[in-house]
Amino acid sequence: MNNNSRFLVPIGTIGKSYKLSGKVHYFPYNKDSLLPEKNMDLWIGNNEVLKVKFNLEYIQFGYKSNKMKIEGIDNKKQANEIKNLIVYISRDQMPDIQQEEYYLIDLVGCNVFDQNDQIIGIVQDVLSLKANDILVLNSNEKELLIPLIDDVVKLIDIKNKKIFI
Repeated sequence: MNNNSRFLVPIGTIGKSYKLSGKVHYFPYNKDSLLPEKNMDLWIGNNEVLKVKFNLEYIQFGYKSNKMKIEGIDNKKQANEIKNLIVYISRDQMPDIQQEEYYLIDLVGCNVFDQNDQIIGIVQDVLSLKANDILVLNSNEKELLIPLIDDVVKLIDIKNKKIFI
């Protein structure tokens, strides 16, 4: 795995090819995001495969589907070879946020505590569902799912990597 992998943020997946020119369908994890942008560096891969750096030549966000053209992917065969892989961007390519704001990726690795300050587990992932986001915790070798809603999550301290529920 490349040394930049820990600074890479997964933003979506590549779908099937579109036409013959190497364009592919793109499925962002965050439906409201306008990332990636044209000429942005992308890394494509998954957890088991080395992430390879590409340049984004073209992106079109549409009502029903999104399409992208990646430099070096110039035909349907090449496009099919990257189908179902994950698209990553470097963390420093993400828009700046205010001091009290955070990205969902920032929650991964946070310790989660209950109202008695007892540790429940560590955030392993965040799922974005239609109703709300879900924290996926590793708790004593078990997986716990915690809804990321105000009634449950009382405080998020990104600086100290702590979440209180």
